[in-house]
Amino acid sequence: MKSAKLLLFVFLFMAASCEKDDDNDKACGIENPLENISWLNDIKEIFEMDAGAQRQRITQYKYNGNDVFLIEECYQCADALQIVYDCEKNIVCEFGGIDGKNTCPDFEINASNEKILYDR
Repeated sequence: MKSAKLLLFVFLFMAASCEKDDDNDKACGIENPLENISWLNDIKEIFEMDAGAQRQRITQYKYNGNDVFLIEECYQCADALQIVYDCEKNIVCEFGGIDGKNTCPDFEINASNEKILYDR
């Protein structure tokens, strides 16, 4: 009887672990956000059509309990503006630019679960 309970416990633990892994592949409650969130996919497609030499990056984070996306049209470029959007494409934060914006000074501390979705 003890071994049956132990086996049931192990099975339930493994099932709960699998559910958590599935959540890591989602943002905004959507699997594969780069392909399935239309405005994010539009940005990716614009980046893909750009023939410029600059790197571009889209990174997903968890910030203050919400899924957000950091869009960098010119990754690691001096004075480039970086914008963080929420799931509905509302601006959450802005960094850099010619005037050195930083509307979320706590972003580096409170942003977690970094996942690079696009890097070219």
